[in-house]
Amino acid sequence: MNKTTCAIAVVAFLGTAAQAFPCTVVGPLPTPETLIQRAALIVHAKADRQDPGLGKIRFRVIGVHKGSLSSRELVLDGRLDDADDFNDRPIPYVLVRPGGRYGHCYAHGYRKGAEYLLLLQSDSAGVWSPYWAALSPTNEQIRGTVDPWLTWVIEQIKQTRQEPNGLVASQRLLVR
Repeated sequence: MNKTTCAIAVVAFLGTAAQAFPCTVVGPLPTPETLIQRAALIVHAKADRQDPGLGKIRFRVIGVHKGSLSSRELVLDGRLDDADDFNDRPIPYVLVRPGGRYGHCYAHGYRKGAEYLLLLQSDSAGVWSPYWAALSPTNEQIRGTVDPWLTWVIEQIKQTRQEPNGLVASQRLLVR
């Protein structure tokens, strides 16, 4: 192949490549406490399998920590990955795990058999999704029931549960 043919091939290839834009978020990211408040459903689940050709991952629910879910299975958009993708930031996480820090603003990869803490909201059709707060830790891979992120989130949920007198637990401590 001569230089002219090679140059034309490179230009043609680059001209057909899809344009990629980095993730952009306007304003500050929500705090971890705000994410927990805004999540309608928080579950601990294991990535079980991917539906062929659909871009859907089936999760087996291990525990529900906020909200209610009638099924022990949850189906979310995503893909199976071969590698772990644990968050490399200190607890409480203020940023998504590494797989979500580029491109689409969300971590869409899940390792088969790995466990995740999913902070979910539903759309108008009642479909649950962790993809509602860009660059935020709404679908973090965890290391079982003793994972520090899971422990921290559960503690936050306990602190904000409504008491019979209408106060939340954290307010009750301030009123003596």
